[in-house]
Amino acid sequence: MIKLDTVLNESEESNLKSLKGERCTIWYHVYDDKWTLESIRTSTDSLHRGYATKLLMQFLDMAKQSNVPVYLIASPLTKRTNPKRLIRFYQKFGFILTGNSGNFVGDPYMVKPPSNLG
Repeated sequence: MIKLDTVLNESEESNLKSLKGERCTIWYHVYDDKWTLESIRTSTDSLHRGYATKLLMQFLDMAKQSNVPVYLIASPLTKRTNPKRLIRFYQKFGFILTGNSGNFVGDPYMVKPPSNLG
């Protein structure tokens, strides 16, 4: 079962939202012209068991209804996360590399165009 919480972020014109699944949470922003996936968090003891995959699929189904692109920065949360593996994880859901860095350390910016949400 998914629980959707909305937290108002007064410094931005959008809402920071969370999508909570079993042992996994996705944090994201919704704008008029795009969604940005900020973070997927899975407990250490639940890694590589499909929780993030299941929740990301549900998130992308929600985004598909808005017909806007979804952006993210493929940025590992810990040094144990292999950046190339993280990129491949997102690519299997249709995200593509933009060729731009998304932050000061050079983590890649990725996008899933609306035509690629289905």
